[in-house]
Amino acid sequence: MFPAQWLVTINEKNYTTNSSYSKKDWSGSAIPDLFGSLTTSLSYKNLDLSVLCTYSLGGKTLDYPYTDYMKVTTNIHSLHKDLLKAWDGVPAGVTENSANRIDPKGIPVANYQLSTYNDAVTSRFIMDASYFVIKNISLGYTLPKRLTEKLDLNSVSVNMSIENLATFTKLRGMDPQQSFTGVSDNGFVTARILSVGINVNL
Repeated sequence: MFPAQWLVTINEKNYTTNSSYSKKDWSGSAIPDLFGSLTTSLSYKNLDLSVLCTYSLGGKTLDYPYTDYMKVTTNIHSLHKDLLKAWDGVPAGVTENSANRIDPKGIPVANYQLSTYNDAVTSRFIMDASYFVIKNISLGYTLPKRLTEKLDLNSVSVNMSIENLATFTKLRGMDPQQSFTGVSDNGFVTARILSVGINVNL
């Protein structure tokens, strides 16, 4: 039994306002149900195109950066726009004793004095770890033979590629690719790289 000051009873059901006394329960596995890659290679006349995408379906991750951005403190730091949806009182039509006042998907009131309890690491920061990444796109063009012969060259080709073009996840900025441990931390995301090259065969 936990202290009475942390107990709220609504419709004969007990809730706690202190996460230290909250229910400990299974919140899902970090292991995805399915993961892999998709690739294709196309050629048309003198053009060559190849695309590589990676994906993962299922699994859960605890997004620590998002947890930090949702904390309201007296120190200056970045905040997430989701704080604009924070609960700021009893909604219209909801009584003090209504079970609807407890929204499991809601965002607690933004109050730095309550931040220790409101922003504790709980299941509300566990996200779907599914992702889809456009990993690489490569485009090549080979000059026609009639042009290279005039230049006294066997072949000339121009290549351009871009890596890590886009990442699609449940939460913008989240990087569930970091590991299979179920934790996304403040690590550097994979850099987006644009490369251009010319290959000349004498």
